[in-house]
Amino acid sequence: LVREAGGEAIADTSWSIVGESGDPVREAIVGAYASMVLAEGQYTAIAKNRDRIYQRDFTVEGGHNQEVEVLAAETVAPADEGLD
Repeated sequence: LVREAGGEAIADTSWSIVGESGDPVREAIVGAYASMVLAEGQYTAIAKNRDRIYQRDFTVEGGHNQEVEVLAAETVAPADEGLD
């Protein structure tokens, strides 16, 4: 989770990864960075920081390491709204 592309990662962020079907794939309650190994496919990274939730869709291609940044400007909703 960054404030601007290529910026410094924001601490105290928890991460969830969901697959194309919307099923949870992985969760990480960590600080600024979450390192994961994922199979090829379409995913959504969900970052929760303080009372806000942010997300970004991304694709994993086999044999390629990549860093996925979620911009803090890509707000979905306050963490206490719309979640059941």
